[in-house]
Amino acid sequence: NIMRKKLFKNFFIFAVIFAIMLISAACDASENAGNGNIIGRWQTVIDLAEMYDMNKEDLSAAGFDVEALNYTLTYEFSEDGTLKISAENPLVGNSSQEVKYKAENGRIYVSPDFDSEIDETSYTEYEISEERLTLVSEGSANGENVQEEILDVIYPMTFTKID
Repeated sequence: NIMRKKLFKNFFIFAVIFAIMLISAACDASENAGNGNIIGRWQTVIDLAEMYDMNKEDLSAAGFDVEALNYTLTYEFSEDGTLKISAENPLVGNSSQEVKYKAENGRIYVSPDFDSEIDETSYTEYEISEERLTLVSEGSANGENVQEEILDVIYPMTFTKID
């Protein structure tokens, strides 16, 4: 019972983190080498059990579906400046959001939503290679680090190119 309460608390924390991540992705990001490298679909699996140092064997023994602790996150960058962010989870289901983005000088700037202009006051820095995209941290145009303590759990986040 205590373990279940802890799990539900962690799900709530993850929901908050995920919401921040979507807002964050919809308000920031960055790149090392021009728009061309980032075009395509990038995917990662977020394992909440690993993120919060939970013992999967104990969770499974308590009757919890440990696969329900995995979120698949996909970023799809298009040449037309559209970024589609999708999340999938067996318990929560699927969700997606489209925003506008601009990659420039090792940073990606995004709009809060598709109908808004790109917010050039905040960004997420990342590193990119042919097969890997790593979100490193967040920042703002005035040089302040906007990364909150809860985001320390998220960054760095590495995606693999899937097409």
